[in-house]
Amino acid sequence: MASTSTKRLRKFCIFGGSYPGKDESFENVAKKLGEVMAKQKYEVIYGGGCMGLMGAVAATSLVGGSSVLGIVPTTWSNLCGATIGKEVRVNSIQERIAVMMHSSDAFIALPGGIGTLEEIVCVTSWSSLTRNKKPIGLLNINGYFDSLLCFLDNAVTNDFMFTEIRRILISSATIEELLEKLQAFKCFLDIKESILGKRKIDEDKRDLDCSLSL
Repeated sequence: MASTSTKRLRKFCIFGGSYPGKDESFENVAKKLGEVMAKQKYEVIYGGGCMGLMGAVAATSLVGGSSVLGIVPTTWSNLCGATIGKEVRVNSIQERIAVMMHSSDAFIALPGGIGTLEEIVCVTSWSSLTRNKKPIGLLNINGYFDSLLCFLDNAVTNDFMFTEIRRILISSATIEELLEKLQAFKCFLDIKESILGKRKIDEDKRDLDCSLSL
């Protein structure tokens, strides 16, 4: 399968909980991620507000000198506190994801709840359907995403997800390794062709099985 050459990723959209979580290591790693974003001069895009892990990354990044952009639905005004850095208001959750997709080179997800899971799944689905694939990195602190990764691998094993789509989701327990993997990601452009090709093979196999059973 053909793939594009890698490009240097500079704009990272960060997902994560609006709460700090039970284990203080979650917030500590979030702050460290912000420090790394600033040190590498990466731009940070996030969901706005100043609370939880999202707020920790945004605040630390901004203090360190990174450009920070919060994308906030108008209906969520002040729900998660004042936005850190610049703010863009959008009309809906769907528009928020669309702006994040357009503004970012890649995504990093910290531990979070159902909203974070929704963002991960939505971005993976959207990215798999566009020509310019953007990787999603799961920062797997204390094995937080192990169950999700197991689910995804099981979906591939049982032919409910294509391997090419699964490759968009990258995971690591450390910030440094995750960023290395994201930077090394190679975008596969012909997922649609791969899907159609696999369906053709499956159809041919079914036809063969039917003919052999006659």
